[in-house]
Amino acid sequence: MPTLANATRDGVADCVTFRVQDFFDTDIQLATVVTLFLSPELNARLRPKLTSQLNPGSRIVSHRFGIGDWVPQPTVTLNVRETRNHIFLWGAP
Repeated sequence: MPTLANATRDGVADCVTFRVQDFFDTDIQLATVVTLFLSPELNARLRPKLTSQLNPGSRIVSHRFGIGDWVPQPTVTLNVRETRNHIFLWGAP
């Protein structure tokens, strides 16, 4: 898995877990950070799971799209190769 190879190269492999699973069926209670790169519709469908299963203060990071009307705190915009990338950040309630 290239992602694991990158984590190993960067010295963080012991700090992360990568899973290829159906997000709607996966237990995420132990996660401290969840990253999303999904459509706005899927992000909105996942919000109830994120807010019910994650511990308070767990971090949620979404690339490009928000999560329905949930207000991110903060939003960061990065310019990479002349492309604007929006990163949305939340803390689980």
